[in-house]
Amino acid sequence: MNDPHPLLAQIEQQQHLSEQAGQAILKALKPIYYPDTPTHHIHYGEIGSYGRGTNTDPVPDLDIMFLNIPTGPRGQYTDWTPTDTYSLVANHTGITEIAKLWGMDPKLVEAIGATRKALAETFRGEGDTKFNWVRSWSVFPGLVFNISAPVPGYGWLDFDINLYHPPAYFGVEHGKRFNQYFARVRRELGESRAAQLILDIRHLKERVKEGARIPITKSLDRSKKVTGIIPECLFTSLFPPFSYTEIRQHLNRIPTSTLPYPDPNCDYTQNVQIVDSGMTPLEVIHSFRQHGVLTDGGWKNLRAALQ
Repeated sequence: MNDPHPLLAQIEQQQHLSEQAGQAILKALKPIYYPDTPTHHIHYGEIGSYGRGTNTDPVPDLDIMFLNIPTGPRGQYTDWTPTDTYSLVANHTGITEIAKLWGMDPKLVEAIGATRKALAETFRGEGDTKFNWVRSWSVFPGLVFNISAPVPGYGWLDFDINLYHPPAYFGVEHGKRFNQYFARVRRELGESRAAQLILDIRHLKERVKEGARIPITKSLDRSKKVTGIIPECLFTSLFPPFSYTEIRQHLNRIPTSTLPYPDPNCDYTQNVQIVDSGMTPLEVIHSFRQHGVLTDGGWKNLRAALQ
């Protein structure tokens, strides 16, 4: 590309915003959920694409997860693993009234208040922060709550804060690995190659999103969905990164009939890290298939997007 600097500056700005938000929320949550844990032992990170710079939507969408949230009994922590908020309020938006949370999880109410305060103090935007909702699903061992906050230079932004009971989650480690990989590309291969990597990933993401779009309603057909981590992993499983042409050539050589079915014991979440793992594109596809992340419709959409 002609001048990589504007794109790289944009990515640096996005990473900075993501880091600012993560640190602010960590400061809020530590005394509530991690009172005896040293800060450097608390595992968290952005699981959305905005902080990695591979987002295709220019509007910031910050999705930050905190791991190893206690379930009790100390301090009367609540285990959200079996809870489905839709069954409680019959609304896919989730629980939108703080009053309904007091009897369920007082610690969560405290965490929401502390997060609102931390975001207001960090960004110092004009206007009060706002609590929007809490959601949980029976297949998700934890919960997500959403806060809106004014951020100078951006306007009002939504922050998804994931409180996850288990000690590990693919997206948290993936985000860290991707950012380290990107920094290495920039350092060893130069800024033009680093910028091209981001553009290639964004382009493939846009193509598969368009391929899943239903013409009449413009909504997305979930049976054709290709989750954003798949393009990221395809380009970065080896170093140096693959070019767009190379990924097209590799995937066009994969016979659909040879793709594995999901493992009978899989939980339909990816748990094998791929960035800089040494996997070939074929092995990457097989991994996502075995974990039930890449469906038949998603595979067809991905192949079509590369034509």
